[in-house]
Amino acid sequence: MSHIGKNVIMIPDNIKIEINNNYLIVIGKLGILIKKIPEKIKLFKDQNKLVIKSTDRALWGTYRMLINNMIIGVNKAFIVKLKLVGVGYRVFIENRYIKLKLGYTNIIKIPIPNSIKVKCINNTILYLYGLDIQKIKEYAYQIRLFKQPDPYKGKGILFENEKINFKEGKKK
Repeated sequence: MSHIGKNVIMIPDNIKIEINNNYLIVIGKLGILIKKIPEKIKLFKDQNKLVIKSTDRALWGTYRMLINNMIIGVNKAFIVKLKLVGVGYRVFIENRYIKLKLGYTNIIKIPIPNSIKVKCINNTILYLYGLDIQKIKEYAYQIRLFKQPDPYKGKGILFENEKINFKEGKKK
């Protein structure tokens, strides 16, 4: 069993943390994040340290990492890079929509959430930028579901450092 929950979270000087009822509010130079904390978890703030105590061991480490990611998010933000691999696969951004050309008859339109910023580079690389890593990765997986990587040819939508284990094709 992991003991990540025991680790104390260090709070940088430029981050302000407030604990109101069961809500944790993290304020930083890039924005504000709010998370509801279960009643089984107790947070104690001591100068520039945040200590987590819990009666439920299953939630202990999870919420420690969620809170740590909130602090990193409002301080530095997160970037997820998606790469389109395949002949004719293209991505465009128009208004608040991502348009994907993935070899289907129609172009796929996906609305961009307000909390995420998107940048397209040379029609095959897509950057997702935001404060909440959980929302960014969920959105990236939604995009990726339209064309998952093919284990035979390697075509599809891939994450930045993702490696595909290729399968062997038919032998003659």
